[in-house]
Amino acid sequence: MSKVMLLSLMEGRASSLSIVVMNVLGEVVYTHNSQELSDNSYLIPIDLSNNASGIYYANVSVNGHVQSVKINLAK
Repeated sequence: MSKVMLLSLMEGRASSLSIVVMNVLGEVVYTHNSQELSDNSYLIPIDLSNNASGIYYANVSVNGHVQSVKINLAK
């Protein structure tokens, strides 16, 4: 089973994007930053293949608006 997930983002205007994935201990295991995205939709791969199975939390920030997502990573 693949441990790469795709984050779908549709934004109608230019955007700055930040993704931070943390384990349950609050340790950052993945980061992604894009300073300027053009008007479009995106599929952003998040590779967690080097991480153990378990619960992770992703904070996705677009233009300063933050959304938190719970990820259940299973082998």
